[in-house]
Amino acid sequence: MGFVDTYLGFVDMWECDENQHMNVRFYWSKFEAADRQFRRIAGLDGRLPHRLTRHVRYHAELAGGMPVGIRSARIESAPGTIAIVHEMRPLGSEAISATALDRYLVDRPDDLGPAAVPMPASAVPRGLDIAPAALDLSTEAAIEAGGAMTAMTRVTVAEADVDGVIEDYVHIARASDAAPHAWARLGMTRAWLAERGLGRVAVEMKLTYGERLRAGDLVHLVSTVGPVSRRTLVQTHRYFESRSGRPAAVCEVVALAMDMATRRAVTIPAEILERYG
Repeated sequence: MGFVDTYLGFVDMWECDENQHMNVRFYWSKFEAADRQFRRIAGLDGRLPHRLTRHVRYHAELAGGMPVGIRSARIESAPGTIAIVHEMRPLGSEAISATALDRYLVDRPDDLGPAAVPMPASAVPRGLDIAPAALDLSTEAAIEAGGAMTAMTRVTVAEADVDGVIEDYVHIARASDAAPHAWARLGMTRAWLAERGLGRVAVEMKLTYGERLRAGDLVHLVSTVGPVSRRTLVQTHRYFESRSGRPAAVCEVVALAMDMATRRAVTIPAEILERYG
């Protein structure tokens, strides 16, 4: 089975952020809906373990009012793994807006059918390693390694699925809300950006899953910044269940500053490169 349609939807105005485009959390929400449809179509419902990683690349902006579709396929992957790719496009266009690459560890992947298509170039990781991030740091160790607390919150019932497990988009919502705190550590505060007509944009993300958070869990994030290059910076957000202290997930983000008039990336200031490059 090759690519199949797995999602048809719409970008609501309330899904857009201060940059006037769809916020990253809603890309993930739509990808998750597509993934569940694909499992049904491909006969994989109840046959896959928890996801190892999801890797998303953002290729083009989506604005409010745009109808979108997603198509999905199982792709060739390393031994002992299964990989599924999702491609998001505006309806009526062949231009890809975003891709999601999902990876699972499976003892006998051939029992779940053959892979159908090669890896699309649009989904190949660029700024982040395809391997899962390490989940072995404690809160204290993450702070000692240069991190800072950037979020303290909880998982509500409305943010969990029918089994009480946190929805994917909620991980990304927490990272999206933590990001301004991480940017501010560089001196790139909202006021600093506004003076220069700039916005903050993610171009690539990878979520590594640990033991899944559930409704009612208290959560905090510790975020680090770096490396910083001429055009991009990497943020790493580590999620912890606050009562037990256990690591729950890691979200790595490649981000850039965008000129809001031209919608193009700008160079990171020299003084920030000197400190964090």
